[in-house]
Amino acid sequence: MRLELGTNRVRIQKSSVLGTRNRIINNCIVHASQTTITPDFVLLEDVGGGPRFLVDAKYKTRIDNGRNRIAEPDLYEALAFSTATCCNYVVLAYPAVPRESLQLGQVMPFEKIEVGSVKIIGVEIEIKGISSTNGWTKFSKCAVKEIQNIVALNK
Repeated sequence: MRLELGTNRVRIQKSSVLGTRNRIINNCIVHASQTTITPDFVLLEDVGGGPRFLVDAKYKTRIDNGRNRIAEPDLYEALAFSTATCCNYVVLAYPAVPRESLQLGQVMPFEKIEVGSVKIIGVEIEIKGISSTNGWTKFSKCAVKEIQNIVALNK
């Protein structure tokens, strides 16, 4: 995302405070600390603007009964990301299930979950060929453009 949009619009692995963690012994709080979450990417509206959407990369597919799905732990994590960043759009990016018809960086949504005003969109992204000459650049251009279009369609 940074390669395509620049470092001023994309924050990589920036932690946000989700809440407070209290350690309790004998009904007394003996230690309080912040608990944080860290999504992979936060895309900002404009330089210095608030978050437009979040992207969290997943490293294995979630096939259930022959179809891709957002697993419950991923859903809960996405909700935590949304809460901590005050951003209502989260994209969970999974590697595409291998098939011949996809181009490098092509993005295909497979599931959308809405919890109140929060929209969590599961997408597959084709990664086959990313290590080829200019593969990373091709991947970035295609994937970023398609993710932005998917988020725009789901607002």
